[in-house]
Amino acid sequence: MFRATTKKSVMEFQKTFNLPPDGVVGRATWDMLYRVYKGIEGNVEIPKPLPGIVPPTEPPPETDPPYPGMLLRVGSKGESVLLIQQYLNDISKVYSAIPKLAADGIFGKRTNKAVIAFQKQFGLSADGIIGPATWKRIVAEHNKITT
Repeated sequence: MFRATTKKSVMEFQKTFNLPPDGVVGRATWDMLYRVYKGIEGNVEIPKPLPGIVPPTEPPPETDPPYPGMLLRVGSKGESVLLIQQYLNDISKVYSAIPKLAADGIFGKRTNKAVIAFQKQFGLSADGIIGPATWKRIVAEHNKITT
């Protein structure tokens, strides 16, 4: 349970690592927590499991590009937009309703139309905005056709 004491601890962590001290474990805070953990991991002794107890296995590392933590929409620019444009172009080879794009990293009107076409094709809310659900589905559909 995330209580006031946890929020306070998160805020202290954020202050220590020059992050906005809002007490929310968003993408930047999570990434920093992970980097700090990985930095000390070699200095922590992991106890041997007790006889008869099977230790949990770690899940395989995430290979899919992670959601960038912000909505992508008309006016957005950058690597995440470029990646999605490339993925949509690959998907458009199988689904002709999705228009081909100039992969330039700029979320303009054509990218908006392609996102809406994708969302309609796959039963998502067709608002032209790439949030976590649309991102995840684009990545999943891309993986299906490219692997």
